[in-house]
Amino acid sequence: DVYDMDAWAAVFSIADTFNLDEARQVYERFLHEFPASAPHWKALIEKELAAKDFQRAEAHLSAALPLCPHVGLWELYVRFVKDTTNHSAEKLVEAYSLVLDNVGLDVTSLPLWSEYTQLLRSCMRTEPRLLVAVRRAFQRAVQLPLYGVETLWRDYENWEMQQNRTLGKQLVQELMPKHQAARRVGRERALLRNAAPVDAPARPPRADSAADAQLLSAWRAFLRFEESNPQKVDDAEQFNRVKFAYSQALMPLRLYAEPYHLAARWAARAGHPDLARGYWQEGQARLPHCSLLFLAECEFEERAGRVEEAAAAMERLLAAAPTDLAYIAAMQLARRTRG
Repeated sequence: DVYDMDAWAAVFSIADTFNLDEARQVYERFLHEFPASAPHWKALIEKELAAKDFQRAEAHLSAALPLCPHVGLWELYVRFVKDTTNHSAEKLVEAYSLVLDNVGLDVTSLPLWSEYTQLLRSCMRTEPRLLVAVRRAFQRAVQLPLYGVETLWRDYENWEMQQNRTLGKQLVQELMPKHQAARRVGRERALLRNAAPVDAPARPPRADSAADAQLLSAWRAFLRFEESNPQKVDDAEQFNRVKFAYSQALMPLRLYAEPYHLAARWAARAGHPDLARGYWQEGQARLPHCSLLFLAECEFEERAGRVEEAAAAMERLLAAAPTDLAYIAAMQLARRTRG
């Protein structure tokens, strides 16, 4: 059973005693089956970095990072940049910027924001023009609902007072309400997110598994919380936060149909039909025998008057899962749209 995690754990306990070439084969076999398992990507890349095989480490990072919005894995990317650029400040600023664009909304990303602001401040000693960049990074971070964000707020206050006490007091006072809202939301967000792990290897849900039911329930709760916009941020920020939440949910829930449907419905409500269509089709590709994902997309297209797109979704269903239900649905669609 490829989804037997106890068996895989036993395999890895042995593989980790092998030389790197042999261990790599085991990890790559596992990651072929579980391509969004960030902890296993991380373990493999750490082995490559320890062996100074930067070419393979880079190849693994290129494969893993687009699939895994995972803080620990992106932290490893920073380490890779440090190791391969002799700690170049310029390259590290670029790396942290990229990392925070991808996982800076994670509730556990505060250490990355702290490291980034420290790096910018150290660069500012020789490049005073970076003052604006430091302030922008601080002000962005202290408004995010992150675990422990109040510690970064204290750093920001101190930094502003050192630059210009009069202006600093004004800026801090103006930003305080938004920071307080972030702290309030961050506490509840951290509790919900801690209950919804991203590290669980993606496997099909088991009908008799209380753990699988709990995993799905925890992610439902977190996604509902994010969609409710508890911090009352603007539409663009809210869109980014919810989209990021779904990208993380689809790591452990990669083989569950529900999150694809929930994500598509959210995107449709938010006025992003292409994104909604993308979620349904991503789910269809991973779960080709789940008729409901095809039928949901078909209904969405038909309701919007996009008859050709609805017919295309139905054709994909008939190709992937030619069941009696699929043929009945196809005939009904033809009657409604073609008479």
